[in-house]
Amino acid sequence: LFGLRVTNLRSFSVFGPRGRLDVLDKLISRVSRGEAIEFYGDGTSKCDYTYIDDIVAGVQRALDRPYPFQIFNLGRGSGTIFSKIISLVEKYVGKRGILNQTGAQLGGVHFADVDVSKARKLLGFSSSVSVEKGVELMVKWYNESLIGGFAM
Repeated sequence: LFGLRVTNLRSFSVFGPRGRLDVLDKLISRVSRGEAIEFYGDGTSKCDYTYIDDIVAGVQRALDRPYPFQIFNLGRGSGTIFSKIISLVEKYVGKRGILNQTGAQLGGVHFADVDVSKARKLLGFSSSVSVEKGVELMVKWYNESLIGGFAM
């Protein structure tokens, strides 16, 4: 359309410093402050949490390797269950979370594994930051930002 050569990049459950307030930001904040965490289901829902540095690398690869009119998924390619995310946050914050489990969320996505094979093949994309390392970096940033006067 109009001679534009467009590539669409789809990212999934992106987290990292200075991002939009989302699940991980809220978990880190609440565990750090000793506030209760309300979550849906039994902790077995699974998302493909992807650290921001990996998404940036994927965008750079797409810019360097133009494939017009293609759609690429950028993610880790494997999901992490929510209870694992909670335990990682607790580990790096150094506190146990106060967990209030509620019923299943109507219409919620319970499992999300992203197929990144096309991005791997055509862009040479692969996620390099593990979920654990990403959570560790996120908690470190949160603590440094809190000292600097920023609070979520």
